[in-house]
Amino acid sequence: MNQEQMDHYRLLIEGLLVELQDSDKYLKEATQPIEPNIAIGRLTRMEAVPESLICVPCAKRK
Repeated sequence: MNQEQMDHYRLLIEGLLVELQDSDKYLKEATQPIEPNIAIGRLTRMEAVPESLICVPCAKRK
């Protein structure tokens, strides 16, 4: 493998790493426990639970 190919793959891997780190940050925020809050009602929390559960398999795949 020549230097040009190594540079190409290094840039490719670095780009993927940045993408995964950004995705990881988002998934950590999206999968936080849903706390009871007076500002939102019970139904709103119930609606948010499935949304947070959908993110868990996404995190496992990455």
